[in-house]
Amino acid sequence: MFSMLSPLGVADADGDLDDLLQSSFDLIADATCALAGFTAVALMVRVGEMVRNVAISGNEDARAALLGAEIPLADLESILPSGEQHGRYIFLPAEADYPESFDGHSWIPPIEASDDPERWHPEDALLAPLRDDDGDIVGILSLDLPASGRRPAGAEWDALQVYPEQARNGLLAVLERLKVAQQLHQLESARDLIRAAIHDSGDAAGTRETGETGETGEKLEPVLRRVGNTLLTHFGLDAAWFHVFGGPGRESTTLDTTGPRDLPMELRFIPYGEDISRRLWSAQELAVLGRTQRINVDESNTGALELAGAYLADNDVESMLYVPLGVGAECLGLMILLRPLGALPWRRVEREAIVEIGRDLGGLIAGVFARQRDEQVLADLRVLEAYKSEMVSTVSHELKNPLAAIRTNLELLAETSAPDEAAYLLAAVRRSAARMSAIVEDLQSLGSASSAAHRGVRPVELDRILRDVCAHNEDTAQRRGLRLTLDLPARSVLVAGAAAELDRLAGNLVSNAVKYSPAGGEIRVSLTEVGDGAVLSVSDDGIGISAEDQALLFTEFFRTNNAEALLEPGTGLGLAIVRRIVERHSGRIEVDSQLGEGSTFRVHLPREVAR
Repeated sequence: MFSMLSPLGVADADGDLDDLLQSSFDLIADATCALAGFTAVALMVRVGEMVRNVAISGNEDARAALLGAEIPLADLESILPSGEQHGRYIFLPAEADYPESFDGHSWIPPIEASDDPERWHPEDALLAPLRDDDGDIVGILSLDLPASGRRPAGAEWDALQVYPEQARNGLLAVLERLKVAQQLHQLESARDLIRAAIHDSGDAAGTRETGETGETGEKLEPVLRRVGNTLLTHFGLDAAWFHVFGGPGRESTTLDTTGPRDLPMELRFIPYGEDISRRLWSAQELAVLGRTQRINVDESNTGALELAGAYLADNDVESMLYVPLGVGAECLGLMILLRPLGALPWRRVEREAIVEIGRDLGGLIAGVFARQRDEQVLADLRVLEAYKSEMVSTVSHELKNPLAAIRTNLELLAETSAPDEAAYLLAAVRRSAARMSAIVEDLQSLGSASSAAHRGVRPVELDRILRDVCAHNEDTAQRRGLRLTLDLPARSVLVAGAAAELDRLAGNLVSNAVKYSPAGGEIRVSLTEVGDGAVLSVSDDGIGISAEDQALLFTEFFRTNNAEALLEPGTGLGLAIVRRIVERHSGRIEVDSQLGEGSTFRVHLPREVAR
C-alpha cells in the first residue's frame, strides 16, 4: 500500500490518514476505469522528483506489477514529446521510438499484437499529464487495454477528455487535503514544543536554588528563541518577533528570531503593537496585514498602517501576522510573524492554531512572572526577617545600657545617706531615663515614617517650617558659639505632605549640624526652587563624615567610630527617620562631606503648584 512515510507526508499514529489517502487514490482510478472504457487504469503521483504508481484499477496483474513502482520525472517528461497529442492525452504507439530510459518502467499486457493499425497494441501507452494551476506535473493518468480492443479515434478522443480533468481535480483535492494534514501536524508539533517549553520552564524554576532570582528577559529569552525558530521552520517565515510588556517590578522584553534574510525587529512597531495586541486579546483574535490579505485590521490606526505598509514594501515582506499573548483577561505581550514576498495567504487553520499558540505562550509568560513575584516576595521576607532580628537585637542593646545604669544607681541610692551623693545618683538615673525616653520617641517616629502612607497630606509652606526650625535652634547655636543663617526665596514654597513630618525632617538636619559643629562655625540653611521641585540644603563647618560612614549614614542605629562625633549623645535614629520621611514625600536626599571640612545635606522634594 502507498505509504504516508514517503515525502508526501506523515501518517498519524493509527495509520488513519494513510488509509484515507489510499482510498482517495483508489476512488480516482476506479471511477476512471468504470467510465472511460479501459480495463486497466493507473494513477501516478509526483513525489519530489519521482512519479509513483499509487493506484491501479481493473487488472490485478497490472496492480501486482506496477503498484508502488517509480519513474524519474525527468525520464517521463523526456518520453512525452515522442507521442501524439490528443487534447489532454499523449498517445505513445508501440511503433514510436522511445528513449532507453523508459525501459523497465512499463507493464506489457498479455495480449497478441496485430498488424491492424487500428487495433490496440500491447506496447501502446495512453498518458494524461495532470498539472496544477502553475502548469507543473502533479500526477499522470495512464489508460491501457480499451474494452473495444481498438485505439481511440475521431469523436472518441473528445469523449475521453473529461476523465483527465476529473482525475486532476480529484488529485488536487487529495493533495490539498494532504497539505492541510501536514500543516496540522506541523502546528501540533509547534504547540507540543511550546507546551514542553512551559513544562521545562516550570521544572527549571522548581529546581532553582532558594533565593536565586533573575531578570524576566533572562528567563524568557531561551524559550522565546526556541519557539521562534520552530515557527520559522513550520510556517516558512522570514522572522518571528516577540515583545513582552513590562509591569510592576519588571522590565519589558523584546526578542527577534530571523531566517536567512535577517530582518531584525523594527522597534517602532512596539508602541502600535501594544495597542493592537490588547484590542485583539480582548476579542480573542489575531490580525493579518499583508499585500493581498487584511484581517481584523483597524483602518483608523493610520500610523500603524503607514509604518507597516512601508516596511512590507521596503523589505519584500508579503504579510505580517499580529498575535496577542496573554492569559485570562490580561494581555501580556505580542508576537509578529513575517512571511516573505510571494508566500501564500494565512489559511484559517493556521490562524486558529497560532491563536492557540499565543494562549500557550501567554501561559508560559504568566508562569515566569508568577515565579518571579514569588521569588521576590521570598527575598523581601528574608530581608525583612533579617532586619527585624537586627532591629530587636539593636534596640535591646540600646535600652540595656541605660536600664543597667538606672538599676545600678538605684541600688547605690538605697545604700547611701549622704545628700550630695544621693543627688548625684538621682541625676544619673534621670539621664539614663531621658536616654531611654529619647530612644522610644525616635522608634515611634521611625515607625510612623515607615508606614505605607501618611495622613493629613496637604500643601505645606516649607519656608515657614524652616523659619520655625531655625528659630527653635537659634539659642542652642548661640550657646555653642555658632552662627545660624537662613536663606529663603521671596515667595512661599509649597510642597505636598505632612507638616509635622517635614518639621521633624528639617529639625533633625539642623540640630545635627549644630551638634557636630565646633565653636566659631556657621550653619547655613537655604531653600531654592529648581524646576518642579524644591531643594532644602543644610550646610555646616563641622567635623565631616568619612566616605565609609556615608554609605551607612541613613541606617537605623548607625553611630560612627569618629571619636569627636561619639562625644555627642544620640540614638542613631535621626537620619534614618529623615530618610524615611523623604521617601514618603517622593523625594530624595544626598550628602556631600569630607572629614574635617563640614557637611552639606540636600533634600529634593516635589513642589505643590499653588491654586
